[in-house]
Amino acid sequence: MKDIQDGRVLSHRLAKTNVSEDELASYRLRCGDLLINRTNSLDQVGKVGLVHADRDDVFASYLVRLNVNTDLIEPEYLNYWLNSDLAQRTIKRIATPAIGQANLNPTELQKYCLVPIPPAVQRKRIVEVLRKWDEAIDTTDRLIVAKRSNRDYHYRNLVSWSRCKTVPIGSVVEAVARPVPTPKTAYKALGLRSHGKGTFQRIIERPEEIDMETVYVVGPHDLIVNITFAWEGAIALAQAEDAGCFVSHRFPTFEVKEDRVNRDFLGYAVGSRRFFHNLGIASPGGAGRNRVLNKTAFLKLEIPFPPKPEQDRIARYLLELDKEIEILKSYRAAIEKQRRGLLQNLLTGQWSMPVRDSDVDAAAARVTEEAAQ
Repeated sequence: MKDIQDGRVLSHRLAKTNVSEDELASYRLRCGDLLINRTNSLDQVGKVGLVHADRDDVFASYLVRLNVNTDLIEPEYLNYWLNSDLAQRTIKRIATPAIGQANLNPTELQKYCLVPIPPAVQRKRIVEVLRKWDEAIDTTDRLIVAKRSNRDYHYRNLVSWSRCKTVPIGSVVEAVARPVPTPKTAYKALGLRSHGKGTFQRIIERPEEIDMETVYVVGPHDLIVNITFAWEGAIALAQAEDAGCFVSHRFPTFEVKEDRVNRDFLGYAVGSRRFFHNLGIASPGGAGRNRVLNKTAFLKLEIPFPPKPEQDRIARYLLELDKEIEILKSYRAAIEKQRRGLLQNLLTGQWSMPVRDSDVDAAAARVTEEAAQ
């Protein structure tokens, strides 16, 4: 499921598996295939992505491949439709809820998810219009990646691991647990994204389905790590709005000793590739993604430790670079919102007349130029 994003099937971070020749022949992905997530949390079930090229990749059992009847409809158009709000609401409605997840029956999907099929000329035009906005989003994504690479480059140059003093992270943070009984009513749970991408909040609507008697309160200045996915960079500093959220025992929390270390500097240190690598070493495990961080080993991991005034200076400089990244992310969100509106209006027939080429090209060029600036 993690390899399906924004209507695409990605290939740059795939897990590996051994398959027979027969299995490869049966499950190999082809250009034009659609993959849909049939088992996951309700907000993730029904996630759809298009395969853009023939690949030596196979798909997991919790995904379903849709073979498109190209005599009736184009795979790209169908992918846009299945990712529209209207289609996703239908998918969520027919999904069967279970404890902690939902399941989508492919037969029910085929029966109840009705797809409008406008004339071929109009379908082609809709795809062309939406593709323009996808290109603008791609341009902005590349700029964000470039800005992040530039920030990381400056971090490595400002903090040389070979010349800078290092200390165990346990000397600048202190483990703290704030256990409370699991709430009986809906509550906010905090999660961590992998690859150093920060925290996120979700609402636990049915606490009675959570098999935990105790949860732990997050403080406003905590460093949090997911011991199951630490090897994948699931570590972050809590934000002010995260205070008071709950985590499970798999998310140990640590208070930052801000008299010793600049909190923002620490955030950059634990978000570096070197630290992610060391988290992997401290996370022995078995097959696949089943690796658990050794908490004792974690506290012994080294971080760079220049004098406090130098930490403050480095943090200020890197925060300025991050502001540029945040501006681009906000701009991307605006483009994505505009794209969703187009998707809804075009696919539901609210805009029945095709947009002129000159209008589409001018709008897309303007979006791309503004993103580049």
